Amino acid sequence: MNDSIFIGGVAVPMDNTVDELKATGKEIIRRARIRLARNKKNVTGRLRDSMKAEVDIVEPKDTVFLAFTFKGAEYWKFVDLGVKGSLSSRKAPNSPYRFGTGSGRKGGLTAGIDRWVIQKNIKGTRDEQGRFTPRKTLVRLIANKIFTTGIKPSYFFTAPYDAVIKEREPKLALAIGQDLAALIIQALSPITTPE
Repeated sequence: MNDSIFIGGVAVPMDNTVDELKATGKEIIRRARIRLARNKKNVTGRLRDSMKAEVDIVEPKDTVFLAFTFKGAEYWKFVDLGVKGSLSSRKAPNSPYRFGTGSGRKGGLTAGIDRWVIQKNIKGTRDEQGRFTPRKTLVRLIANKIFTTGIKPSYFFTAPYDAVIKEREPKLALAIGQDLAALIIQALSPITTPE
């Protein structure tokens, strides 16, 4: 990857900035994984393993940014920010997501709950009369409850992101300053020509 941006057609190496952004991304991912485990949101490990932080310089090479990807775990935002239920918003009142909008994948919630029940090794339970409740019925009941009442946010990513960015702002500012100072020193250096 080219670690330079262009200012007025001049390449400005941003090595310190890129290094600091990489360290920041690594720390955010580390804390997000800890929070996932602490909140017991790490059943299969798929979400944990999908998290990546990447530093990039985009065309026309004038912006350095830190991007996070969750390859194979598109549902991360629902785990992070929660989802409002179709009948109640109490669990996730500030979430931008809501069940019942018709924009989601049909059967996605039920299939996900079925996989979760299998992973958690939840066996069928018994009702008030002592009758056994099969897994499919249990899955349907859980999915219906989640659909109507929503999913509480875990902020497994948002909380670490906000905390790490706040903690590392001075280091990032210093790194940017070092990169720009090197450019200024280079620009002010006398040009020597052979005689």
